[in-house]
Amino acid sequence: MNKHDVIIIGGGSAGLGVALSESNNIQKSNNVKNRKILLLEKEKLSSKTSNSSLRIIHGGLRYLQKMDILRVIESLKAQDELLKAYPEHIEKLNCIMPLKKFGLKSKYPMICASILYNMISLLITGKSNGAHVGKIKNHKNNIDIINNKEEYALFWNDALLKNPLNFAKDLKFELIKKGIEIKENQHVLSVKKENDEFIVTSLSEIGEKQEFKCNYVVNTTGPWYSKIEESHDIKSENDEFKWCKAFNIILNERATFSEAIGVFGEDNRAFFIVPRDGYIAVGTWYVPFNGSLEDITPTNDELQAFANSFNKVNLNLKINKNNIREIEAGILPMKGIGSAGPTLYGLEKISVKDNYIKVLSTKYTTFLAQGRKVSKFIK
Repeated sequence: MNKHDVIIIGGGSAGLGVALSESNNIQKSNNVKNRKILLLEKEKLSSKTSNSSLRIIHGGLRYLQKMDILRVIESLKAQDELLKAYPEHIEKLNCIMPLKKFGLKSKYPMICASILYNMISLLITGKSNGAHVGKIKNHKNNIDIINNKEEYALFWNDALLKNPLNFAKDLKFELIKKGIEIKENQHVLSVKKENDEFIVTSLSEIGEKQEFKCNYVVNTTGPWYSKIEESHDIKSENDEFKWCKAFNIILNERATFSEAIGVFGEDNRAFFIVPRDGYIAVGTWYVPFNGSLEDITPTNDELQAFANSFNKVNLNLKINKNNIREIEAGILPMKGIGSAGPTLYGLEKISVKDNYIKVLSTKYTTFLAQGRKVSKFIK
């Protein structure tokens, strides 16, 4: 039976973040230079929820509305780190949000928010974000899907992950070079504790069962964790989470603009319109989910609800069944249901029991920082 120090289950962004953190620890510390790390992924790296995100690496501007400065700082740090570390995969993204006439998302509150955001960005990254408020008609590019060019808008800069699958491939090569063992197409069936060690049993794509021993297990499989049989002594008491289906719609329409555009529907649902590979992606729509993980395709009713809400926005862009090119769907942990639909956990949830670590995550932005947090539990 193969023996490892750490086995990571799940090769999405969360699992890759932990693997990268552990690989860096091996490179830096003589105390762990011989540590053996194995990552097991049921299919291909980042092929599930991580490949179905809207791909925006955001800098935490949204958290200013609740004056959550710590999360703004965390997001700005994470975004800056990713832009510097992976410039071939992550690029700057200009963003624009048409403003309302009254309320927190109107002209003067947003001017104050942009000034504060620029100051925090300058302190954290050494440069201002460039956030500002101005009339849409004065923007350097014509954004033809916005009807009212006389509106004021908030302009700022975020970042975009170009292709999660290509990113995962490059991360795989990086990890292998640093000594991390990666096995794709390995369906983990069970995790059990024997004395002070874990036994992880997996099934390969050719139907061959394998067993691996290790000192630590990190489970990053998200909603699929419940599919893994766990021995009674490592089951957590608070393992019952609510889930939501998250999906984006990619339209057949060609993007004639390069900015991401944030808008709000009449029901206060937020939408982001993102140019991607020449086409237009719109997301993200959330609906409560308690069905089979083998079938997360949005229903016709769910797609229609998405389209109905989006089509009420004052834009020269509509969604109908004839202009849908592709649908991306994933499953995320849900905190509850508010007036604008499901609300997600903003921060990762990490639980630890007898060296068995479970990670639930909802965003790409902080996957490296999250991986470092998990590593602190591995001695």
